[in-house]
Amino acid sequence: MRFIFILLFTLFTVPVAAQTDVVADLVEELKADGYVVLDQRGTLLGRTQIVVRRDDEIREIVINPNSGEILRDLPRAATAEDNMPASDAD
Repeated sequence: MRFIFILLFTLFTVPVAAQTDVVADLVEELKADGYVVLDQRGTLLGRTQIVVRRDDEIREIVINPNSGEILRDLPRAATAEDNMPASDAD
């Protein structure tokens, strides 16, 4: 019984740690390349969306934290609107 518990604990905790490492590694690589992380959040499908900026370029990256596969990497030019703070609509 103890063996089964240890086996199940190992199977369910290792993937969570691996998911965190994949996303953290990507974020560190982006920072090393001079990007600033603007936003990082989980999606409804269990993926991680990261928005970064460097100079006049903004990139939206979506990664599958289970496999490490980058599902989307959309670069675009930063605009004046990207520099404006979000307004509070009444």
